[in-house]
Amino acid sequence: MTEFLIKTLRCEWLVVIQQVDQYGAPCKGQRSILSIWPTADEAYADLPNHAVESEYVKGRWIPKNPMHAYEYVGVQYREIEI
Repeated sequence: MTEFLIKTLRCEWLVVIQQVDQYGAPCKGQRSILSIWPTADEAYADLPNHAVESEYVKGRWIPKNPMHAYEYVGVQYREIEI
């Protein structure tokens, strides 16, 4: 007999800052959540509060107060089981 499993998930869009290596690969365990939003549009609208868009690469965001030489600021999606 087939059993069905029902999960309740909370979907969130996160504005994060994360340390990366010189090639852009994320370093493990170095992510900091700056803000959490229910929709992607709200999260992308919040990016200018935390970072400045690069004048050389369209869509790349540079943190306003960088703590390391290589950091990524962007929007990520996550689901949390509640």
